[in-house]
Amino acid sequence: MDGTIRKIARFTLKTAFGPFVAWCCTSLLLFAAYALSPPLGKFGTVLVYMMFVVQVVAALVGVAAFIMSLAERQYGRAIWQFFLGLAGLFLVFWGLVFAFVARGVVAHATSSGYGEVRNASVTNETSKLEFAVEYQPTHPFLAEYNKCIVFPSGKRISVCMDTGGAGAFAVYRLPTGEYYLVDGLEHDFIRNDYRVNATNETVEMMCDEVWVKIPDGSLEVTGGGVSTCNGEKHVGITVKTANGEESVDGGTPVGDSLKGRVYVGLLYPSGSFEPGEGDPFANIIQRRLRGGN
Repeated sequence: MDGTIRKIARFTLKTAFGPFVAWCCTSLLLFAAYALSPPLGKFGTVLVYMMFVVQVVAALVGVAAFIMSLAERQYGRAIWQFFLGLAGLFLVFWGLVFAFVARGVVAHATSSGYGEVRNASVTNETSKLEFAVEYQPTHPFLAEYNKCIVFPSGKRISVCMDTGGAGAFAVYRLPTGEYYLVDGLEHDFIRNDYRVNATNETVEMMCDEVWVKIPDGSLEVTGGGVSTCNGEKHVGITVKTANGEESVDGGTPVGDSLKGRVYVGLLYPSGSFEPGEGDPFANIIQRRLRGGN
């Protein structure tokens, strides 16, 4: 066993290809650990850190081999080691790109795509969220999801697709008993706000300070905005249905409906719910509203 280790060490330090082989092997292990880390959980994270340390050691061995070649006046070997080292860096760059893509594919392949949070506790420890959010991945590795609100009866109401990695919903409880959801925190260009009534099982979308009800049976909310027709201002949303796209106009003003809201936590695409207190996103919400909080 000792003889084998000595042979490996000699090959690594005394040949031109030794450092290159060591670097490539440890890089492969690092990329594999990173790509497989989603299903491995915390162990996968620890494994990635371990392989990173091994990679650093391999880099130091390569530097030591180069210095040893110079010290022994093996300039030909040193030149080969130098250029092979540059080639190794190039391979590592593309290996990292491939590992990033592979990690996304593995993450989606090993997830259910469903965020079950109906029974997650909120801050007062006596209430429960009375709905769930369903995330259905639409891309092999990008954070893109079709999303819908799911009620205990099984009723589903689709909302805007997440095409920009909006991620978590900030969840608030309103004095009326309804929920206020902020989707796309700190990303105004993809942000959408919703009001969820768990009793009536309805979902409304905020559109230019108007709550517009999302019709039952909609497959997706594809847009929203303000238009002018014959001098009259129309506020509404566009939804995708089985019969094509349809426009839904009108609603109730947002007004003071968000006053007295109580922050209850963050709802993540993984299905986990993180309870919280205070109002950590007050400034973000205020940017969308002209009125008070």
